[in-house]
Amino acid sequence: MSQYLIEAVISCTLLGFISGFLGNFLVVRKMALFGDMIGHAVLPGVCIGFFLSAYEKNIFFIFFGALGAAFVANALHEFLSNKLRIKPDASLAINLTGFYAIGSTMMAWLKDSGKAGQTGLDRYLLGQASSISREDLSFIAVLTLIIVASIFIFYKEIKAACFDYQFSKASGLKPQVFLIFLSSLIAANVIVSLQAVGVILACAFLVIPAATTVFYSQKLLSRLFLGALFGALAGFAGAFFSLSDANVPTGPSIILVSAFVFVLSGIFGPENGWFRKKLGTWKDKRQHQTEDFLRCAYYFYEKSHENKAQLEGVFKRSGIKNPKLFERIRKRLVRGKVIKMNGEDSVSLTDKGLTLAADMVRKHRLWELYLVQMMNFPPERVHANAERVEHLITDKILKEIEDTLSNPDVDPHGKVIPSLNDLRKHGVPGY
Repeated sequence: MSQYLIEAVISCTLLGFISGFLGNFLVVRKMALFGDMIGHAVLPGVCIGFFLSAYEKNIFFIFFGALGAAFVANALHEFLSNKLRIKPDASLAINLTGFYAIGSTMMAWLKDSGKAGQTGLDRYLLGQASSISREDLSFIAVLTLIIVASIFIFYKEIKAACFDYQFSKASGLKPQVFLIFLSSLIAANVIVSLQAVGVILACAFLVIPAATTVFYSQKLLSRLFLGALFGALAGFAGAFFSLSDANVPTGPSIILVSAFVFVLSGIFGPENGWFRKKLGTWKDKRQHQTEDFLRCAYYFYEKSHENKAQLEGVFKRSGIKNPKLFERIRKRLVRGKVIKMNGEDSVSLTDKGLTLAADMVRKHRLWELYLVQMMNFPPERVHANAERVEHLITDKILKEIEDTLSNPDVDPHGKVIPSLNDLRKHGVPGY
């Protein structure tokens, strides 16, 4: 690979790094459209910078021209939303389309003059990494260091302004100043990213890597680094693919890689991925069915005062409709030494199983009593609700319920509420 191609790939990797890093602030503030507005609004500034540089592609003139356009667009957005009471999303859409229309008109005039194509200015629409020069790479590297350093120096202030504006204001941190500062950093990042992904896809370069981090962590600091990692990966892979085939624009290539990583993370992500959620739901359902099995076994030998329950009776009362599933649960409990078989058609709870079963019955009956005494439910209507809630009650919640009800002995139906501390007192068989 030639030297200029290596420089272009490095540039896109750095741009991906900083875009994924900053994009998290847009995602957590629910302002993804703001990035889109900046990406489109800077197009007139790019053209003005081109004029000011005497029709040469000078990175400094173009950058500061675009930055000026971004400030004007942001000021107009604030005026429309705060002074004229236009809805923020409508204000962003007005600025996005208005500035893009102006920029497109200016770009069309430049194309007609033949000067836009000579300097690669026309590649700002969809991006083309091959137009990035060594001077551009140096500028991008310096800007990356400035942005990262700025975020970490003012991290607490920016975080407070983003998550709790009123608290930040009451603490004297001047949140509006830090939000403007953050918007300036985002605008600067969008501007330097235009050569890689173009005006149209600049927002996606910010948002998609940041949105991908939701499937891995909920902590902002972790998401900043993860977003930077995903953005850098997309920038590197997309630029490499684009430069290997001159017919593929860099912008779409990078965004396709980023979207591919997002889809994979959405399916297999360890935090909120679809597969993880489905697996968690399946595990919870299996756990609930196991607990229903034990609770029903406890009911039978509590009633007969014999540590023995017929499998057929447990099956009918447990609500487990699939006989094969019921059999799998039975085998798993036997292997775990929670129950033991008495022949082929009945089971007994071991000491371990009795403790688990008594705990489930205790939760069930205490919740029934809580519904009756504290929420005025009629006793005949609490059983079905308790069958659902008993699986969700933690030991801490259970202790609070016991304290609220003054450690009751019986449920609304007159049945003894077993306690792990007094199972022997109530004569529970086998304990």
